[in-house]
Amino acid sequence: MGYNGATLGSGRPNNADGDSILTLTAIPLRLTRCASRAFRSSLQRRLAGGLALLALGAVSLGGCGGSNDDKEILNSSSRSNSLSSLFVVTASVRNPGGADTGAGQYDCWVAQRPSQRDEGFSFIAANEIPAGRGMAVVYPTNRNVSFVGRNTLVDLQVVYAEGVGEGVGRITDIGSIPAFSRTPFGSSRPVKYVLFVPAGDLARSGAEVGDLLFVPVSTPTN
Repeated sequence: MGYNGATLGSGRPNNADGDSILTLTAIPLRLTRCASRAFRSSLQRRLAGGLALLALGAVSLGGCGGSNDDKEILNSSSRSNSLSSLFVVTASVRNPGGADTGAGQYDCWVAQRPSQRDEGFSFIAANEIPAGRGMAVVYPTNRNVSFVGRNTLVDLQVVYAEGVGEGVGRITDIGSIPAFSRTPFGSSRPVKYVLFVPAGDLARSGAEVGDLLFVPVSTPTN
């Protein structure tokens, strides 16, 4: 659910851990009494500029790579995913030959516009997800899809379902997407419906590949 990445390259040698090395060379400086005021002023400006660049380099290197950096970015208040624009329907997982006991029902936010599908569960904290709540992603047609947890704050389970009718899909894949993970989990074949629920909540439905997923919404146009 989003996997933008940034790479900082300093163009400097790397140490054994692959980190860029920022080297500061100490140059002894002696200003004699005969040094002109203009020379001293010019040198001071150069030193000030060098220190400013050093400070910038230290800040940039401090924010490079690693899971800590990811979490700091993910939890930034400047990035958010508003759920207020999404309506909620009751999706359900059922065995084709079994009765609907209600155990497989999930009240789901529906993401059916391109921007909503791209956001998915990005930047949504666990305390923002009510019990029994999930998210249903709906596409106009069956297609191969893949998701990562790059911007996801909670562990998720995902169900992919091939569209076999209006609002009905047959489950093709069931998997997990850990929070902050950059490893994609893709569908094994084209699908139209995707169901996300917090990790552990899918067990009560007894969902299996071949079961039906009902998502009572109209097919989006794009």
